[in-house]
Amino acid sequence: MKLNIEGAEFGFIRGATESDLCRVDTIVAELHFDLALGESETELINKLAAAGFRSQILPSDSKFRAFLVARR
Repeated sequence: MKLNIEGAEFGFIRGATESDLCRVDTIVAELHFDLALGESETELINKLAAAGFRSQILPSDSKFRAFLVARR
């Protein structure tokens, strides 16, 4: 699943149930820290780990953006 939803990726993943996440093998998301003030990647990584994903945060060219890659 590819997510590029301009800051809403944090709420989207936070709101996903384990049943929702079980239907996906790979997630690639552009994280928009500048559009989601106060959010951090830690909560996303923990939620995805609980659903069986191994996650990486890859830096982008901007300090306000990064990429999350999560795989089962």
